[in-house]
Formats: sequence, C-alpha cells, structure tokens
Amino acid sequence: MNMRVLLLTLFCTGCTTTSFPPVTPGTGQLVVALKAVPRAGTQSTSGYSKNKTPTTTKSFFQRVDYRAFPDIAVWLEGAQTSKTVPARLQITDAGTGHRLVVVSAGASLTLINDSSKSLFLYSQGVGAGIDIDLAPGQTTAVRMPLAGIQELYCDERDNIRVTIVITPTGYATVGIGGGSVYFDKLTPGQYTLCVKGARLPLWKQSVTILADERATHKVALGVHQLTK
Repeated sequence: MNMRVLLLTLFCTGCTTTSFPPVTPGTGQLVVALKAVPRAGTQSTSGYSKNKTPTTTKSFFQRVDYRAFPDIAVWLEGAQTSKTVPARLQITDAGTGHRLVVVSAGASLTLINDSSKSLFLYSQGVGAGIDIDLAPGQTTAVRMPLAGIQELYCDERDNIRVTIVITPTGYATVGIGGGSVYFDKLTPGQYTLCVKGARLPLWKQSVTILADERATHKVALGVHQLTK
C-alpha cells in the first residue's frame, strides 16, 4: 500500500517588505509567506489484460505541484480581537470553486444554491454540524458557534466536499500557495500560528510578536516522506 505523508514546515526569517502597510507604533505585524514547491509523489496506472480484465500494469513517480495550491487557511490563536470573519460559499452546477472556507466562531457561513437542483447539505466534525435543504436560488446563513473543523458534503453532488475551518479568533484568512497573508496591529506577545490546507493535517507553530517590528515566516507545503 502506498502512503504519502504531507508536511507543513516553518522557516523563520526577519525581513521588511513594501508590499504590506507600515507597522503601527506600539504593535507588531506578522507576514506569512505560503511557499509551496513541487515534490515527488506516486501513482499507479491501470491497463487491461487480453480478456479485458482491469489490471495494474506499473507504478511510477509523479511530480505533485503545490506552487498554486489553493485555499490554505491561516489564523492566529491567542490573539484577542472583536473582529469576526464571515464566509460565503456559492454552489453552482459545476461545484463550489473552493475546497476550503474560513469563518470565525460565532460568525455565519452563508450558503448560496445557484445550481439547477435542490441540494441537501450536511457537515461532520466539531459541534452539531450543518443539516439543511437548499432549493435552487435559495440562500441561507448558518451560525458557526464552535471553533474546529467540519467537512461539508452534498447528497446530490459528489463533487462538493468543502473543509470548513472555524477559527477561535478573527485573525484568520485564506491564502494560496506562492502567495502571502499578513496580520496587523498585533499586541506584542506569544501566539500560535495555524495553517491548514484542504485535505491536509492541521499544522501549528509558536511565534513571538515584538512591538514596532514585522515578523516574516515562510511556510513550505509539500510531500515530505514517501513509504512504498
């Protein structure tokens, strides 16, 4: 059995950049660069025998490119803010266009059914979860009270599976591989930086924020270990 182990690793640097606003005096700023690179993976290819019976013909290595990995949740734990982060998820006949959304605990996730059929949406994970029917053209807002992770599914469409990351604070956002996100006006102190890609394990790292300084962290996403 082939197994791929995916790892998020952190590299810490101190640098300045003109791409982000100046640091507000008395506070700190955290920039998170989502550095994603292609790494090796494995995959099996199948063929057919002479009597048309499916059979595995060979295995080969394949490059898995994470440089444009979409929908990476980034948030801070231990940060106090009154800001909330709502989220919207639009569903069409083609699917959702997202594999992950971020919403802060206590805020609402708005579900929009722009598809041509009624949908039954449900989620599994922390808390009671979502359990609703949406008619075509219907929109509904669901309050997400508890921090944690849920997986959203749909009975009518197999192509709908979305990770819902419910963060404990409003210091939360979504980035992509190769991009950067930042958190501004942070009170100096110790925080936990959290990163989660869709279908990937949750990753955490302690970070220190100093007054009048910008801390820049690079988070690299890729295949770390392969067991055949």
